[in-house]
Amino acid sequence: MPPSTTIASTSADSPNVKDSGLSALPATLDDYLARVVAPTLERQKKDGAVAIKFEAAYLRSLNFGEPNRAEAEQAYAHYAEGGTPPKSDYLALQDVLFREIARAAGRMGLAVHIHTGAGCGGYFDIAGSNPELLDSVLDDPTLRQTKFVLLHGGSPKGVELMAAKWATGRKVPQIAFKPDWTKHAKAAPKQYFRQVLCPHSAEIASHQEASGNPGSRRQISVAGLVILPECQGSDRRQQGS
Repeated sequence: MPPSTTIASTSADSPNVKDSGLSALPATLDDYLARVVAPTLERQKKDGAVAIKFEAAYLRSLNFGEPNRAEAEQAYAHYAEGGTPPKSDYLALQDVLFREIARAAGRMGLAVHIHTGAGCGGYFDIAGSNPELLDSVLDDPTLRQTKFVLLHGGSPKGVELMAAKWATGRKVPQIAFKPDWTKHAKAAPKQYFRQVLCPHSAEIASHQEASGNPGSRRQISVAGLVILPECQGSDRRQQGS
């Protein structure tokens, strides 16, 4: 199956910035969208991507609010050459980038995957991953062309049941990744990640090295795949069984 992909953060060290032929961030937000975001999506689609995935639930609330373009442009211009913006400025920029990227993906026929429900790591904010926070996004008329897909763990109770019911009510396609709790009990999430990640461990390790993504690192760690040969050994045992 062709891969999905992610758009990295607004950093001069981002692989997407370098792959766009730039040595530094563009000076304005409009230029960043035109010279980094659009070419990155085009490259990924050309390479076979069928969707992009926002890992926002691992890093911030899914409440992207009503974007303030002027605040976002000001924050981008102020910190494009360096420095750490305050949380309010960074959120304003993220709110605008989320919709701009989702809008561009829709124009290119790329689905937008959003993780909700529960996730790995102590930094995952379950309250912030409430899918109801996405209502303003689904109600945005400029995003009608974008196909959103909700990703969750498929649990028959708790936050993932809430996510499934919300997606059904809003007619949002959903993909449930269900660990086998009956067979593996408390080890089900780890076994599930091994099953999903082992066949792609080399690609994951390469992406982990390039992006330094904390969510990917945590998932790999939970699955016991930090050491690549261990995963390869698991593959051999499965093939021999």
